[in-house]
Amino acid sequence: MHLVKLTRTARGLANLPFSFFRPFNVCMWHVGRCGSTVVGDLLNQDGRIVWGSEILEPYSREVETRNLQPKAWKGAKRRIRYKQLMAGARIFGIEMKVWHLKRIGVEANTVLNFLKRNKYDKHILLERKNYLRVIVSGYAGLSSSKWHSKIGENPVSAEIRLDLKVVNNHLRLFGQFFDEMKRILPENHLVITYEDDILHDPLLAYRKIANYLGLTPRAVAVKYQKTNPGDLHKIVDNFEEVRECLKGTKHEWMLTAN
Repeated sequence: MHLVKLTRTARGLANLPFSFFRPFNVCMWHVGRCGSTVVGDLLNQDGRIVWGSEILEPYSREVETRNLQPKAWKGAKRRIRYKQLMAGARIFGIEMKVWHLKRIGVEANTVLNFLKRNKYDKHILLERKNYLRVIVSGYAGLSSSKWHSKIGENPVSAEIRLDLKVVNNHLRLFGQFFDEMKRILPENHLVITYEDDILHDPLLAYRKIANYLGLTPRAVAVKYQKTNPGDLHKIVDNFEEVRECLKGTKHEWMLTAN
């Protein structure tokens, strides 16, 4: 394992001088459980893109667990800079989740300004319109300890019970996050949605992103499938409570949609 890490580090250091010839970097903003894994895998297969995925995920969890917020953003910036330098001349991309911002204790605008100074000239906003599905998928992942499902594997089978307070808080948080990002991102940012661009054919999202980055799409293969394909009333033990909670609200439609 140590030899593998040393080999990767040596390869990254060899790529470092070429990073100065990279045309731009790209950041994908989302809330998680929205198809970002399958899209990121497709982008990585392209060959012209180094997809750093959620590079702040383990770090932000450590920050939250050990209560390291005062200096957390400084450490996050170091990690982003290091990874992008190791990517060489190819386009480098990362994913920024709302949870990274919350755990580290940094505002989205602060992160965006830092990224702009570091040649992140392209931005993608990935939204899963059905926020309730995002919440259920998160609960199911915690319950089963299985966050992704490759094609051919059995889908995750989990029965969960939702905390209504958490549901309401997350619905509000996700709405606020997307409203803010749509307001502060550069006008030329790309918007893709799980429902329109990933659910039925993730290649649609890949092609849109490739075109947005000025690349001709290549032949790539979808390797991941939907993790929680069942109807919500079959997954959520207290579905009727959730139904009553959302009844008459702008989120009611989420109870029966994908």
